[in-house]
Amino acid sequence: MESIDVLPIGAHPDDSEIGAGGTLLRCAALGYRTAILDMTRGELGTRGTAEERAKESADAAAVLGLAWRGTVDLGDGHVRDTLESRRALVRVYRELRPKVILTHYWEEPHPDHIATAHLARNCVYLAGLAKYESADGLERFRPSCVAHFNLPRWVSPSFVVDVSQWYETKEAALFCH
Repeated sequence: MESIDVLPIGAHPDDSEIGAGGTLLRCAALGYRTAILDMTRGELGTRGTAEERAKESADAAAVLGLAWRGTVDLGDGHVRDTLESRRALVRVYRELRPKVILTHYWEEPHPDHIATAHLARNCVYLAGLAKYESADGLERFRPSCVAHFNLPRWVSPSFVVDVSQWYETKEAALFCH
């Protein structure tokens, strides 16, 4: 597979659309390859089933023009920084070779969001280690940077991406869910 430029990692289906959907659209308009990785299938959500969420995610991926969308499936409500979850995420990094990772901010109420933020950052380092045993012989690779979305109001962002031109399309992707 051709490498991905921008990879948001959300705990649940719709998290990346909410936090980075506009940024993905802007990046795609500039010619960058974009993707989304969900850490769970969202099976504990109040509305809908995991199967319905998979359809919603595929529909949203089409609206966003993603090159790839995948799920690690660590279990909704059970995302943890474990050896198994690290191996799975390192494998994704080495397969997709994303330059930029976008993920949750690490200080918020939802434990899956917190764990996803820590996993995303920890695995950036691990994926670059030649002797890290997790990735089925895939060549080591380390993404260039990690940025966070959905910052709490007490945290000032270090940069802001103007996505006003893509608002309606982002909204269409959100309405898929």
